Amino acid sequence: MNIKSLFTKLEEVLEIGGTRKDITLIIISAVALVLSLLKADLGLPFDISWVAIILCGIPIILEAVIGLVTEFDITADVLVALALIASVCIGEYFAAGEVALIMQLGGLLEEFTVARARAGIERLVHMTPTYLEENGISFGVVNVEFLKTSEIEDSIKVWIAIDGKLLGFIRLSDTIRDGAALVVSNLKDLGVIPVLLTGDHENAASHIAGMAGIDEYRSECLPEDKLNYIEENGHICMVGDGVNDAPALKIADVGIAMGGIGSDIAVEAADIVLVDDEVKELPHLIALSHKMMKTIIMNLTFSMTLNFIAITLAITGVLNPVVGALVHNAGSVIVIINSAMLLRWKRN
Repeated sequence: MNIKSLFTKLEEVLEIGGTRKDITLIIISAVALVLSLLKADLGLPFDISWVAIILCGIPIILEAVIGLVTEFDITADVLVALALIASVCIGEYFAAGEVALIMQLGGLLEEFTVARARAGIERLVHMTPTYLEENGISFGVVNVEFLKTSEIEDSIKVWIAIDGKLLGFIRLSDTIRDGAALVVSNLKDLGVIPVLLTGDHENAASHIAGMAGIDEYRSECLPEDKLNYIEENGHICMVGDGVNDAPALKIADVGIAMGGIGSDIAVEAADIVLVDDEVKELPHLIALSHKMMKTIIMNLTFSMTLNFIAITLAITGVLNPVVGALVHNAGSVIVIINSAMLLRWKRN
């Protein structure tokens, strides 16, 4: 048995007990932290915060190690694990237990969100075209030719059946928002490749994509189709508002949901929520993220260079401790000011 398979087995062991186990451990850890905060004298030879560190912290450390070994995946768990170990080393047991508890609680809430999204997908199965056939509802021979000739490129059909008999359909037509084509154009200027994933049929999808200026589209997508597309393509920002968008919003690198018209599951699954449903802000959001990454790299480069020079001068005796501290704090102030300039930044 190699190391990778060994850690895979360890991951399976950590999943034993499921949600009930996680809730139990979180409750016990929370009680332990409250007792530690109140400085309750329990006659124990150790700080009661160790209970939270062991119950919530050790699983986080193990999951971080498993992710690094099996997939070389550097996630938030890795950074939290390092912070936990550092806090324990310097004797900050309560802080370590508190961070571990918060991380485990956040993971539990994420599991609940995924479960709700999965339940929504199961309900959507009854909304697919195969539902009519699976329930013995026949289109009828007489209507076949009519159905073939009634397709309109910018519409979709909602079938109406009563007591197993198909009565007809209602034709619905989608319209794009004012300025949608401009938003797509601006996104293309930023190097973004827009792709339309829709459950509409080929004609409707092609029509909408053409009106919005989107070159690539996928029609008749079920929730799992959108999910598979996200998994097969890297660095995806997903924008959606429906229940069927929730899984894709959750698994995408960045998920953006509509706060007003969006479903509750979509809002919970997304990383960003547009409160006013204005997609026209997407180009600004993307451009701001690019500017923010440049600012982060600039700040890191400046601070590391400044600290390296200051440490070198301190070792050689050029800088005394007081001046060294002033230089360090001055560098921090410059970094903060440079970051604060993002608040007033606007895309040209």
